[in-house]
Amino acid sequence: MSDGQVEALESLQVLLKGYAEFAMNLQTNWQLMPKWQRASIERAAGDVVGALGGVCTALAVRCIWDDDDLKNSLWGNLMLYEADDLTTQSMMYNMLFLPQQFDQLWSSPIAGVTAGKDIMAACNNIAAYVMDDDYDPNYTSGRYAGQNRFLLNLVVKFQFTEVLIILLLSIKLIVIIRLVIIFLL
Repeated sequence: MSDGQVEALESLQVLLKGYAEFAMNLQTNWQLMPKWQRASIERAAGDVVGALGGVCTALAVRCIWDDDDLKNSLWGNLMLYEADDLTTQSMMYNMLFLPQQFDQLWSSPIAGVTAGKDIMAACNNIAAYVMDDDYDPNYTSGRYAGQNRFLLNLVVKFQFTEVLIILLLSIKLIVIIRLVIIFLL
């Protein structure tokens, strides 16, 4: 073995020895910690328990209701929503879940960034509709079953459409207010 490998193994040995000593003296170490440090560890443990509780609740709801019954069940959907909310909030500020949060932020730092994907999906749907005779323009399963793919991409998934509608309504409202002011003067 080279000197670098020996040094790495000795470092690993010292690290594992420190972990073993920490585990054997856990209660003493806990008592020696300042109050704020113990509270921080308890909060982190609570976040982990909350995240695992949310995941277990979602799994239990999925075991109780099948997909068809869950679509029509108010209680099942409320339980899934609460489980998702608990899991998301518990994972948000915990270092253990930082890679997942980073991946989520990296994939869409702001809502407008996904607009390119939505435009491409709409263009793909138009191209498939024009070129493929067997293309079904409606979703056949899932949350949007029976709805038109193009209109759904344009109205629901494309965030700028909503902003544009609000902008147009506000411009129309401003024009109406100006007309009323001109009429009153």
